[in-house]
Amino acid sequence: MRSSTNVALLGRFAVAVLPTRWPSRTAIATGCVILLAAQAVKAAPVIVNAGFESPDVPDASLLWGPMTDGWFFSGGGSPPQESAVVDPGGLSAFDPYNVTPAEGEQFALIDKGYIEQSISGLVIGIQATLNYSVTGSSLYDSHQPEEYRVLINGAVLASLTTTTYNAFVTHSLNFTPATTTVLVRFEALDPLEDPIDPEEFPEDEPDLLLLDNIAIQQVPEPSTLLLIAIGIAGLLARRRSR
Repeated sequence: MRSSTNVALLGRFAVAVLPTRWPSRTAIATGCVILLAAQAVKAAPVIVNAGFESPDVPDASLLWGPMTDGWFFSGGGSPPQESAVVDPGGLSAFDPYNVTPAEGEQFALIDKGYIEQSISGLVIGIQATLNYSVTGSSLYDSHQPEEYRVLINGAVLASLTTTTYNAFVTHSLNFTPATTTVLVRFEALDPLEDPIDPEEFPEDEPDLLLLDNIAIQQVPEPSTLLLIAIGIAGLLARRRSR
């Protein structure tokens, strides 16, 4: 937002200070309006490996964390299998990982861990939208919602449950960044219990969280740009009428 304000101030300066009949004054003010419009497409934070297509996992298999490929995948503890990249190609129709990706050929799986990535290029104070595809799955056909939460810089943005089973749907969350770089984390809340012990693994225990096609969009509010542009145009019109 600061960049938009600075451009607007420059335009007003051109109108107020430069000589009335100086052609450059109009050119500068017009250029400022164009720069303001450009702000609407400038803010485009880039997420590395947004569709989890890397690393390239062999068909009908999955690769467990810990690993970092844009996203950090947790794992390596006890038990170590917390998050993974999955390629469902060629899996049996009855396999719990046989889910059609929302984009590309792979997706992310979170069992009892998390994935996270630091994303830069945001504009402070401008609302951003986090879009992602999500669904639940299960190794033991519990078909229950998976509880998860989304965090921004360690603060919980939302605590949610999946609404579908083995079928990706798009979800969106809004937030206003206080920094130009944010740490985005997706975290599964319910650990997978041991199925050998019924008391440790009830029939309705939630299971796996699947994610794909993650993106962040951020543009200055159109109303703000419009008001600034109208203000500059109004000043120009008033000067001309004199």
